[in-house]
Amino acid sequence: MVDPEALPDDLAAQPAWAVIDPTGLPLAAAAKRYPGGSFRADIRRGERVAGLCAGVGARLLAFSSDLVFDGRTGSAAVESDPVRPSGAYGASEAAREAGILGAHPGALVARTSVVFGLPDASDEAGLLLAGLGSGSLRRFLRPEIVSPTYLPDLVHAALGLLAAGEAGLWHLVNAGETTWAGFATRLTLAAGLPRPAPGFRAPADHRNTALASERGRPLPPLAGAVARYAAERRRAPARLAAE
Repeated sequence: MVDPEALPDDLAAQPAWAVIDPTGLPLAAAAKRYPGGSFRADIRRGERVAGLCAGVGARLLAFSSDLVFDGRTGSAAVESDPVRPSGAYGASEAAREAGILGAHPGALVARTSVVFGLPDASDEAGLLLAGLGSGSLRRFLRPEIVSPTYLPDLVHAALGLLAAGEAGLWHLVNAGETTWAGFATRLTLAAGLPRPAPGFRAPADHRNTALASERGRPLPPLAGAVARYAAERRRAPARLAAE
């Protein structure tokens, strides 16, 4: 994580071409997982980091969330859609985006959605798979359409845009929006587990918090990303045993 207090000294000691601030990713995941919580993005911190980078001519990559939209338009949101947050976290994240781009117009702000593929399996995909055995899966199957995004694909795309000199808002998600129940089914089948029971479904709803991009460069399809994620999970125990 980027420490805005230490950043001036860090940049003075070792001038950087770019700074990557992933601070928003874990907080966004928590806000997505517990939509009734009182999570808020740190608006001033994001703006301060952006201003420091602009002051020394360093590029900045920051991450934001699909929660800047309320999902009530019935379709996936694109970059030019006006923000319409429905909760405290989404409103604070929208303000944080504006603060970052106001302080550093050349910053790249990557909005993403349900990120999965963390090494410790503490993301939604890991928790969904763990929930199959504990009986706690139901709380993850919220009634909305989402854009699950594989972390390695997100990092590859974001760094590619940063290296290409892109700036402003970009939506970076794997192609192929789905319901939470559909995501759970994809994961279980890819992992070689039994398909969830037919009656184990989230109720119908019209919320669509998926993201799409009008700027191009979509990430690889979700189906392939889930397959790669499942294969990586199978390899992980073997690597740990070898170590």
